[in-house]
This record gives sequence, C-alpha cells and structure tokens, in this order.
Amino acid sequence: MSIIFELFKSSGKRVCPPNYVRKSNCPLIVRTTSEDLLTANVFGILKNLDPKIWLTKFLGEAIKGRDFSRHTFENLSFAFWKRYRPPANRKFREGTSEVDVTISYKDGIIFIEAKYLAPVNLRTTSDPRRDQIIRYLDLASYHYLNHPDRVKEFYFVLIIDTEKPPWILTRYKSPRNLAKGLTPHGLFPVNEDIGSLLSKGIGWLSWSQVKKILEVNKLQFRTPVERRFVEDLIVYLDYKIREGERIRIERKQLSFW
Repeated sequence: MSIIFELFKSSGKRVCPPNYVRKSNCPLIVRTTSEDLLTANVFGILKNLDPKIWLTKFLGEAIKGRDFSRHTFENLSFAFWKRYRPPANRKFREGTSEVDVTISYKDGIIFIEAKYLAPVNLRTTSDPRRDQIIRYLDLASYHYLNHPDRVKEFYFVLIIDTEKPPWILTRYKSPRNLAKGLTPHGLFPVNEDIGSLLSKGIGWLSWSQVKKILEVNKLQFRTPVERRFVEDLIVYLDYKIREGERIRIERKQLSFW
C-alpha cells in the first residue's frame, strides 16, 4: 500500500466508517485508521533518506536535552514489526511482541511505537498490571542490554498525538520505578544502570511534530529525488493529521447519539 494509493483511493470518499468493527467488511490494509499502514508509508520512505538529516532531528526533538548532531548512525538498518520473544523468567507468561520499527546501528538500538487513533495499552493480555511501554522496555533490557555484548545506546520513541508528554512515559522517567518493572534475568535483580540507561532514552513525538521536522529540514536533503520524497511525506502527514481529527469528531458525535 503506497502513499499515492491511499491518498487516491480515499479522495472524496470514506474507506471505512468511523464506527467500524473488525468483523465488518472493511479490510485492515485499507482502513484509514490503520497504524501499520501509516507506519509503513512514513518510515518506509525515511529509511532510504539521509539519517544525519532527519534521524538526528527526530531523536533530538523526541528526547529533550540530548544532542544527536554528531551521530553518524553507521551500519544503519530498519526492521518493521520485528518479533521478540518475552524474557524467560517472566512470572506471567507472555507471547511474542512486535515492535513497530526497530532501528539498528553500530552503537545502539531504537524502538519506535507508532500510534494513530488508538491509545497506549495500559494492560497486557496475560498481566493486567503490566502496560505496553514497560513490556517493550523489558524486551530491550532482555535482548540488548543485559549481557556482556550489550549495545551502548538504547532509545524508545512513542509517536502519539497528544499536546503534552503522555503520562505513561513520565512514570518511567524514574530509573528506580522503571527497574522495578523489568524482569530479573537470573538470581539477581535487574542492574540499576540498565534502568538509568532506559529512562534517559525515553521520548515522544506527535505526528504534527514529525511533519514539522520534515518541513523545516526539507532543503537540507542534497538531491532533488530526496526532496520530492520529503514533499510527498509532508502532504501525506498533513492528510493523516486532518483525517485523524475528522474521525475523532465523528466518533464523538456517534457516541453522543
């Protein structure tokens, strides 16, 4: 599903009603509300553009107080919906988790969780006391940080349309609170420096902020082809932001009646 296809097919018509249910005749791939479709369209293009331009600004805006201007992001690679097995010592069993975008480079890992109209899950299927954010941070600790060859850097970026930092993230800005939610990987508790590393790397952006980053830095891309791709993304994000607001209004009206 490309940007052009989604924009063309939805021009002047509604792909799915705002009150659709999963059983209705509305394929997931063409739903206006599909987070996977939005993620694929945006990051499917960004992964092929110069990371020293967009990724440094993306992280700098998401994680306040950190300067990424000197990052080179050597050996950069992207994985979409990569599946991670849960920590082996979990008290409550969990299935595998899919991280929307995993960005790997020489010195670190970036997890991106992209939301559109859906909120952050505050409980998991197997453990009602465990939210979606700590589940992903636990995966990072288990797979990338709690062994001798661990990565030097880890960042978690939540993309969600809120005007203020999501409260769920502020809970884990405290290394101690964060470490309490991680699964011990042996006879000893989680190392406190892992909690500190994770808490310092948590950030968030709205889709409007992503669009603004591209607008401000569009002319920094060196080739005309790159700039055209960025222009397409700006148009697309503008459409998705307006479409999201339209759907929210319609859902409020439907709930009122």
